[in-house]
Amino acid sequence: MTDVRDALKMAAAGLNGGEAVGLCRNRQKMMAVLRLHGIPAPSAEENAESLPQRRYLISLFQTQVLAVMKTETEAVWLHRPLYRQEEREYLPLNGQEAEQEVKLAKRLAIRALYALGLDCGTVVVGAYSPTRLKVLHVQPASEETRLFKQAADAHAMRLRHEPGQPDAILLGADPEFALRDPLGRMAIASRFVGRHGLVGCDAARYREEIYSRQHPIAELRPQPAAEPEQLFLHLYRAMREAAHRITDQSLQWLAGGMPFAGYPIGGHLHFSGIGLTFDLLRKLDTYLALPLLLVEDDGCRRRRPRYGYLGDFREKEHGGFEYRTLPSWLVTPRVTKGVFALAKLVVSSHDRLRLRFASELPVQKAYYRGDKEAIRPLVQRIHAEIAALQGYRLYRRELEAFFAYLQSTEEWPADADFRSAWKLPGTPGISTSLANHGIIAGK
Repeated sequence: MTDVRDALKMAAAGLNGGEAVGLCRNRQKMMAVLRLHGIPAPSAEENAESLPQRRYLISLFQTQVLAVMKTETEAVWLHRPLYRQEEREYLPLNGQEAEQEVKLAKRLAIRALYALGLDCGTVVVGAYSPTRLKVLHVQPASEETRLFKQAADAHAMRLRHEPGQPDAILLGADPEFALRDPLGRMAIASRFVGRHGLVGCDAARYREEIYSRQHPIAELRPQPAAEPEQLFLHLYRAMREAAHRITDQSLQWLAGGMPFAGYPIGGHLHFSGIGLTFDLLRKLDTYLALPLLLVEDDGCRRRRPRYGYLGDFREKEHGGFEYRTLPSWLVTPRVTKGVFALAKLVVSSHDRLRLRFASELPVQKAYYRGDKEAIRPLVQRIHAEIAALQGYRLYRRELEAFFAYLQSTEEWPADADFRSAWKLPGTPGISTSLANHGIIAGK
């Protein structure tokens, strides 16, 4: 309970960490950190001759957009710094909130705030075209500012009214996988499945052609569940449906990070019954994304930072949110069970977890370059803290097997057909009786 009270006190104060505020005082270092996370930001070589067409002044409290102002660039600004504009030069949007450029600017501003370790502040985003935007400056908020103080108070109130019970949290997923033909070429998932349903194809198009109707990446969409074991069963049923729909049994099913150049895949996790906060995202980064790095293939490193960056999320229209940082963990049932169990334990116990490794700049650099040896000792400490939680006993078998695998120095078999590990029907070498029995009973 003490940890919960401390979290509420911090939220009510609307405070930014001193280290994050100090980082923002060094513009060159701040811009470098943004670029580390894959956020477009001006380099030291860029100057006032490269001016955006429009600028947005976006005030934020975590994922909540408090205010958006806009200004058009004028020639007189050539004599002023890119990022220090007087507030009076910005005007309200006047009904332009639905424009795609505005949505992109908001999303970029939230990413910038999170990447710098802040909880509230104002971000200046420059639009060089409707689809080419850059973060020009980030100003941490002061707790004396009424706009941010009100947002922090409202945030604390929401936390107080959350159910706070693990049973209220639903866990879901929509992991992706790719298909490879006997000649090593990528096969097209949309040949076998549609866009919607339990088994479908991702919206990504073949060769990113706008008018292409070919969607190469397959996606499983199991029914959410309160418990990891139940979600695992739902996922396996979705896999069996996929095996029924994908009739070409010569195709191999591949998971991991990037089975084919230019086609990254992910293992997105969905959470509902709990509010989205930066603190929760930072716990997922530390306790889930960092440990998984120890067994990732090189494709996972190559998908970052455009995909798989720390704190990647998407709020869902039906409520809840999607955590999008992880690569596709479908490689083996052991990894999948471990991810589900760890995700549920972290989310249901996040207010009792104290480590913040993913917020440390050296750790972030190690994550993006895929430095497993730098992360390995951190995972030992993560496991020790996780194992001390009261809820650990509920998932002890899955988590002990998972962390033993993480510390084994093995790399997950991303290049192998994962149907064999899952004993799916139609898999070469897997009998019908084994497929009907094996994976549910087996570990």
